[in-house]
Amino acid sequence: MRRVFDILIGLFLFLLQITILHRMAVYGIIPDLLLIYVVSLGLIAGSQRGGFAGFVLGLIQDLYFGSLIGFSALFFMLIGACCGLFHQNFDRSRLMLPLGLTACFSMIYGLASSLFFLIIPGILSFSGCINQRVIPSVIYSCLFQVPVYVIMFLIYPLIKKAVRGLKDRLAGARER
Repeated sequence: MRRVFDILIGLFLFLLQITILHRMAVYGIIPDLLLIYVVSLGLIAGSQRGGFAGFVLGLIQDLYFGSLIGFSALFFMLIGACCGLFHQNFDRSRLMLPLGLTACFSMIYGLASSLFFLIIPGILSFSGCINQRVIPSVIYSCLFQVPVYVIMFLIYPLIKKAVRGLKDRLAGARER
């Protein structure tokens, strides 16, 4: 049940990214809310939920943009699973780890996607790609990491409580 909530929140962020934030683009660059969400979810909820949500949301992104199917799904799954490795020893009140992981994975994802979709086809050079796409995207994503993480930090306990209550109601209904 928690995974359903994870996917629904991710879908909301995806819709926000492709509608409202698309209009706030700076030189065609928008923050990658799905990557930010997967990093935050992996840190807060662990590798399994972060990896699962990353895979599903990446697949949705691949299908929507019509890019190489599975590219974002694979990357987001790995990002969620890697961030989940920090779950046990992570002090949730500190913002530096989510910010650093967002910068790191945004850089890696930006380089990989630029390599496949811009550099190999010859649309941009490597240095042009770094200067025009990757670095601005990393900065923009890091700016949005803090509010997304703080909101998740506040909402996550409410989701746990709601899921627990829903499970209790369903168990009570089965006993009758």
